Amino acid sequence: MHVKNDFGHRDGDRYATLEKLQLVLALESSSATKPIGASDGDGSASTDDAVISAGELHSCCCLLPCPPECTRNRTKSQADSSSSTNNLSALHAALLEAADRHADEQRAAIILVARIDDILRSGIDVNVTDERGETALSYVKILLRKGCFRLAHQIASQLLDHGALIDAEDNGQQTLLSHSVAALDGASDLTRLLLNRGADVWHRNATGGDSPFGSFLQAIVRCRCVTGATITADLLGRTMGSRPEAFKALVLRSMLRHGRFIRVLGPVFVQLKSILSPYWRQPQPLRYAAWTVIRRHSSPVKSWARELQQMGLPPSVLRYLTMED
Repeated sequence: MHVKNDFGHRDGDRYATLEKLQLVLALESSSATKPIGASDGDGSASTDDAVISAGELHSCCCLLPCPPECTRNRTKSQADSSSSTNNLSALHAALLEAADRHADEQRAAIILVARIDDILRSGIDVNVTDERGETALSYVKILLRKGCFRLAHQIASQLLDHGALIDAEDNGQQTLLSHSVAALDGASDLTRLLLNRGADVWHRNATGGDSPFGSFLQAIVRCRCVTGATITADLLGRTMGSRPEAFKALVLRSMLRHGRFIRVLGPVFVQLKSILSPYWRQPQPLRYAAWTVIRRHSSPVKSWARELQQMGLPPSVLRYLTMED
């Protein structure tokens, strides 16, 4: 056998270049069941192996063909990144689909609510988290961003009925209540639901960020008015007024923190303060004091409103206790 001494030329120019050597090695390693040059029945060699092997070869960082374990790892990573929704629970996926389709139409909402009910009845853990640690209840914020306020209220009620953790934080360390109050009066029904179910209105995350009231005030700053926010302000005032001194301090501190343009925001803050200040003034009205005592000694659970109805209270009293009036 004649071997040339020139670099890159061996055995009669069989391997004329390093690239050809790589290609041949790749073809030989990938054709365990089909030898190179085997015909497909018409005497011509198949080129499929060459194309696939060459593609695999150039996707690797090494010169020689990838070992089997390298190929398996690369295939696995590509599969994992190709569809992140494969790692989501059925609940998360259903909520994402609802947000993508803007499912606030009545028929679409009914279908989605029924679908989520079936998923919950199947025994799935309602507090299962995605790869970022968010529960399905946290995903309701996506519906809020899409303006699907009624649907957000319905689904949140479903999840809470099945034991969802009401103060679960999202990847931004915010609870659903923070997102709800930031949507102002558009999401007032959801805000009322969360507060009646015992959501922590004083919640502060581990990094010391804003409470739900801080999120509410930021939304006020963005729109520069209290129009469309009076219901939410009243809901927060009633709940936080049970601690009047702490409430007053939080409101004034938050206004100083966010009120950078006092000429623009000054009148807005004055209007907001006029709505909230009755809840920290002393002495408080007897009606509100009675409401505070009843709420403090009641357990905000999913059947709380039903239990109040069974007490035979007048409708006006019932609406006042549940903040519907």
